[in-house]
Amino acid sequence: MTEELPEAAELIKDFVNTYDVSSGTDELATSGAMSGWFAARGLMAEEAGLDEPAAAQIRAVREALRLLLLGHNDEPVPREALDTLNRAAESSRLCVEFTPEGSVLACRSTGADAALARMIAAVHSAMADESWSRLKACRRHDCRWVFYDQSRNRSKTWCAMGVCGNRTKAEKYRKRHPHAAASV
Repeated sequence: MTEELPEAAELIKDFVNTYDVSSGTDELATSGAMSGWFAARGLMAEEAGLDEPAAAQIRAVREALRLLLLGHNDEPVPREALDTLNRAAESSRLCVEFTPEGSVLACRSTGADAALARMIAAVHSAMADESWSRLKACRRHDCRWVFYDQSRNRSKTWCAMGVCGNRTKAEKYRKRHPHAAASV
């Protein structure tokens, strides 16, 4: 049975996967493409535009999130990734706003900072609803695709067993049995 991804987890997955490590393609390669991507998801007004320093910060946040998600696959999380996310959270002017129903994270900024604030709020939401721990980046070094681990015991390691899992297992086998690979 496949469970539906919570909205925040889906947004994070889609954001990090805008850069395909295996092919080197980047949906956010230009500030215009980035503005369009965030506007299409209601995270910022397209006319707000992004300058290159803001676009570079957004790409840095994306890669810091990828490193955090690799941590869900038992990879060490570099301190720099946490520092990047903390700086983005600080510059986004994200704050708690109280309502009659409880509290929400509210954004007090515009443009790139608003887009980052909403992305960081999505991470906070995913952590709160426990979908965050099911988001993982593929352990395979040439993939790093983000996926949602729906296995019962949360033990999935690769984005797709039929691709990354098989490649990794075949490489390990060839290292253990170097003559078997030569005779095929």
